This record gives sequence, structure tokens and C-alpha cells, in this order.
Amino acid sequence: MSSLSDRVPSRGHSRPKPRIRPASRGRRLRSEPSEWEWEDFPATSPISTRHLSTGRQLAAANGAGGRDSDQRKRRRRPLSRRVRRLRAFAFGVVLVLAVLAAWSYIGALTTPGSSSLSTRTVEWISNKVPGGRPVVLFAERVWYSWTAPPAGGTPPGGLPKVSSPRQTAAPAGSSSPVRGFTAAGQGASAPSAVHAPPHLAPPPAIVPLTTGTLPLEGQWQTAGRLVEGLPAIRVTYLRPDAVHTSLVAGVMWLDMKLLQAELVPGTRVPSPGSSWPGPHFSVPTSARASLEATFNSGFLLRDSGGGWYGEGRLVVPLVDGAASLVIYKDGTATVAQWGRDASMGPTVAAVRQNLQLIVD
Repeated sequence: MSSLSDRVPSRGHSRPKPRIRPASRGRRLRSEPSEWEWEDFPATSPISTRHLSTGRQLAAANGAGGRDSDQRKRRRRPLSRRVRRLRAFAFGVVLVLAVLAAWSYIGALTTPGSSSLSTRTVEWISNKVPGGRPVVLFAERVWYSWTAPPAGGTPPGGLPKVSSPRQTAAPAGSSSPVRGFTAAGQGASAPSAVHAPPHLAPPPAIVPLTTGTLPLEGQWQTAGRLVEGLPAIRVTYLRPDAVHTSLVAGVMWLDMKLLQAELVPGTRVPSPGSSWPGPHFSVPTSARASLEATFNSGFLLRDSGGGWYGEGRLVVPLVDGAASLVIYKDGTATVAQWGRDASMGPTVAAVRQNLQLIVD
């Protein structure tokens, strides 16, 4: 082996310095305990032809594929003040958004109501999370495609049968008004024609939509409690189409001469956090003894295609042609097409609109 001093001529320095030039076949300098020496290596070696290393470093590079060089490249330089500020700002923005999202979600979970945790979570994603609504709609479509109702068959156990009614409070307009929608019964003795309060005649039976009628299908049954011995609510059950004959739909009939209706604002509809002079969020405790029925008022306002009016406030403008639940100041109510069957007047107490009429 030739020493370094043999390969590189001295230029007057006290110690010779090597000069390495790239070539098709490079050379590397290997360290021995007592001297330096050149060693040929292929041009594809992971060590650069201009890289000078000790024998221990070269051995590690040969065995690990240039790990020493990669480690040098991965060495991080100290971040500049500007980069550190940008990172701190981005972290602060993310933290604020996370706190706001958590606050909104906790509010959705603690809002008064009987909805389950899963229902509240889905509604929160759909209503509050940016871009969450299309995701929820897509998931619902996929779920419905997986759980589509079967074709044919009959309802397990047949159609529901309503239990016998019981007596309730005085009818609408009496000294003890019935708030909400009040019910009626079957099997109780009806009052005589002389003392009977004003009421509607029983509705005719509904013609079934399928062949092979089941017992009680389309026949009205008295539900709830009696109002002075008279049925105020009747229900019937039938299969909604001739294909999915194992499904059952219910229909309710209300005698609005025996009942009083009232529209109660909810926790989020028509507007969250609003103060109302009347009952708010739920039926008053004092009125629950005579309460006969309650139901959700329909779609969220942004999806209903209509408006909301109540207690003298027009929260969302009413839309002509929309299906409307119209409640009058005397407690009577009707479902009508707004602008054709009903319109605003001094006797209107509340209007809640939802899409278009299904039954006209």
C-alpha cells in the first residue's frame, strides 16, 4: 500500500493534504491505525467521491448504505423566529376551533329533549359541522339501501289494536280548557243528545290500498280519553302500498270541536334562545293533566320550504301554496294550503308550514 504522502505531492505545508477528483471509478480514503490509504470503489457507491471519512465511518456506510450521509441531511437547522410564530399561530387557531366545536357539541347534547345520543350527534354534524350535511345524507342513503323494507308479507302480529279509552276533562271552551290535542274512547256511554257538547260526526272508514284486507285495516278506533263521554281522537292503521305489505302506517283524526290546539316553540325552532310570553320548550305542567296528544311540528325551518308564525311574531315569512297547520285563537286547528284554503287574519294564532299537502 502507498501512503498519502506518496500520492499527493507536498506544497510546502507541514502536512500534506489530499486532493480528490470525481471519476468514473472513485476512490475513498481509508484510515488505519498508523496511516491513511486510498481504496478504489465503484462510482455507484453511497459515499461521494469528494467525501473523506475515517475507516470506522466508511465501514458503517458500506454496511448501512450511506446512513451517515442521510443522517447529516436530516439534521434540522434551528427554526427561524418567523416560522416559530407561524406555527404558534396555526396551533392557536386549531385550539380555538376545537374549543368552539366542543362547546357546540356539549350544547347539543345538553339541550332539553328526549332524543338519544346518536340522534343528537347526527343532527349536530348535519346542522353545525361545515360540510357535515352532505356526509349525513350520503350515510343515510347508504343505510336505507342496506335496510330496504322487504316486498310482500304481512305485519307481524297483525294491525295494532287500541286499548279502551277513559274519561277526561271538560271539552274546549268550558271552564277547564283542554290544552294540546285531546283524545277519546270506545265502549263508554255517550252523553244524551240534549247534553252533548258540539262535536263532529265520526269519519268514514278508509278504503285499504292493498288487496287482501286485514282485520281492522282502515277502520277507525277510538284512542286516548273521552271528552264528556265523546270520542275526540280516532286512529286507524293500514298498509301504505301494494308492494311493501308488511309495513303499517297510522292515521289520526281529531275532533277540533272537543279539543284545543296550541303551537309551543321548541328549543331550537323557530329560533334558539328566544324569549316567548307563552309556553316555551315544553307543555306547561299545569296543562298536562288535560293533555291528550303531542307531535313534532315537522321539518327544520331551513328544510320545510315554509314559514313560522306564532304569538304575534312572524319569525319566517309564510309561503303561498305551502302545507300549513293553522291554529286559531279559539283553539281549533286545520291543515290547509296557505293562500288558497287559509290566510292571515285577526283570528289566526299560529301557523307552521311544511312542504306541500300530501292529502288534498
